[in-house]
Amino acid sequence: MKLPKGSLKWKITYILVYPIAKFLLGIRVYGNENVPKEGPVILAPNHRSYIDPPVVGFAAGRETYFLAKEELFRFKPFAILMKFYNAIPLKRSLEAKDTLFYAIEILKNNGAIVVFPEGTRNKTSQNLLPFKLGISFLAFQTNAKIVPIYIKNNQGRALIKPFLWILRIRRLEVYIGKPIDINDFENTRKGQVELTKRLYYEISKLIENAK
Repeated sequence: MKLPKGSLKWKITYILVYPIAKFLLGIRVYGNENVPKEGPVILAPNHRSYIDPPVVGFAAGRETYFLAKEELFRFKPFAILMKFYNAIPLKRSLEAKDTLFYAIEILKNNGAIVVFPEGTRNKTSQNLLPFKLGISFLAFQTNAKIVPIYIKNNQGRALIKPFLWILRIRRLEVYIGKPIDINDFENTRKGQVELTKRLYYEISKLIENAK
């Protein structure tokens, strides 16, 4: 077990969670070496389950921050726990700019942040929903690298999924692709669109290779 880079709370939590994730749930991580251990990074996974953020946090090998929809913070005890583990309320109003600025500050301070390119949970039969441009915007603002991630077998009913993982009927797997360097794209609206298309392609490739 190699401890992730980050705060003491992150390391202690990793030690406690590791046996559960590795041996009980049987999570497998492929391509962990593709996550830069230094510098600003946007981790961009597909999104089908509420468990996706902690799964990416476990797989990344470094301390991460998360954007989570504001509604999840209404239950105070859960909100305290989420904020303790670096969750940032994502507001869907004019105040959403504050969230964006906070995310930019994290990246400018060489942090790693998880942002779902689909913008919401995928509840359809499609592999991926259309991607939003938010990740490209953040990357150009902060010169952050974008790491494509595919979480396999994270779909299904919340109460059934853990039993499928524990019994190894389905294996929860995380595939991490090589980081995308934004210097290959122009910092324009067209460049944002092209970068977003490239991210979509890279995650689609991970999905295909994981079959």
